[in-house]
Amino acid sequence: MQLLELTSHGFKIPDGTYSFREKEQPSNVVIVRGDPGSGKTLFLRLLAAWKETVAPVGLAPDLRRFLRIDKTTGRLSVTVLFNEAERKRAKLETSQHRVVVEVEPAGSAFQLPPNMEYAFHPFEKTEPATRWEFFPAHRSLRVEDFRLPHPPVSPALEAAKRLTVNSDKYALFRRVFHNIALEQAAGIATLLDRRGVALRSEQPDLFASYKKALATMTPDLRLTGVEIGKDCSTPRFLRRDGHSLPIEELTASEEQAALFAFAYVWLQLNGAVVLIDTPELHIAPPDQLSFLDNVLCLGSSNQTFIATQSPELFNFPGATVIHLTKPDGERT
Repeated sequence: MQLLELTSHGFKIPDGTYSFREKEQPSNVVIVRGDPGSGKTLFLRLLAAWKETVAPVGLAPDLRRFLRIDKTTGRLSVTVLFNEAERKRAKLETSQHRVVVEVEPAGSAFQLPPNMEYAFHPFEKTEPATRWEFFPAHRSLRVEDFRLPHPPVSPALEAAKRLTVNSDKYALFRRVFHNIALEQAAGIATLLDRRGVALRSEQPDLFASYKKALATMTPDLRLTGVEIGKDCSTPRFLRRDGHSLPIEELTASEEQAALFAFAYVWLQLNGAVVLIDTPELHIAPPDQLSFLDNVLCLGSSNQTFIATQSPELFNFPGATVIHLTKPDGERT
C-alpha cells in the first residue's frame, strides 16, 4: 500500500491537493516543510487520522478537532495504490482507489467499496498487512525507567498505539528486551540441563537483529548484551572508545538511534507507511542528513512521510517536497 495524494478542505493546513508522486511513480520519501505553525505535524496527523477513521485499529480519532476555527465541516480525500496481494485479497478490480472522509458537525462519514477493509486488515491474521507507524516529535525510550518492571505487553493495546502521538509507546522495550533475555536464558538452561554444556553456536543470539539495526544507525555504538534482573533487563552498549554503559547513560542522540533501530525491528517495518515528526530531534545539524538516511535503511519498500524544519533535510535526495505556508496563506 502506498499513498498517491491527499486532498484537504477545511482543516488547519492550506486547502488543496498534495501529490505524493515523483515522475508519475509513488514517492518513497515525502518531506513536509514550512514555517512554525504552518501545519507540518498536523499534515502527518491527518494522514494517520484518515487511516484510523477508514480502517481503525484503535479508537477512531475525532477529525473535527483538526478543522479550522471558522469551519464546521471538512473533506479529507486520500488516493491509495494497493499492492497486488492487497487488491486480490479485497477482490478489487483496480489497484488505485480514492477514499473520501466527510467531516460534519455530528462526526465523520465515509464509505468503502465492498471488501476494501480486507486490503487494510486481512481476514486471516496470518496474512501480511501494510503496517503504519507514527514517530511523534516527543518520542522517547524512557531510558531512565529501564530498571523498573514493565507490565506484560498486550498486542492489541500496542497495535492501537501505533498511530497515536503517545510519547511513552516505545517504553514497552523494557518488557520486550526482558522477555527476549529470559527466552535466551531459558534456551541456554535447557542445553545445560540436557548435556551439561551449552555451545554458543547452538544457541542463536535472539538480539542479533537489534544489534544489526543499531549498527546501521550509528558506527559508534554497539548493543553488547542484556543484564537480567528480577523483573527487568538492562541493555548494555559499547562505544567506539571502548566505554561500556547501560541504556540509561546513553546521550539523547544515541537514544534516538536506539529507538529507531529497535522500533523498526520489533514492528517489522517493511512495506510500511511510516510517519516521522522531526527526525532531526537531538541530532546535530551536520549529522541530520546521514541520520535520516540511516533510518530509511532500517526498512525496505517503505513509504516515509517526514515533517521537518531542518534545512539540512529539505533537499533529501529523491524526496518529494511539500512546502506549507500559514493556513490563511497560499501553498507554494
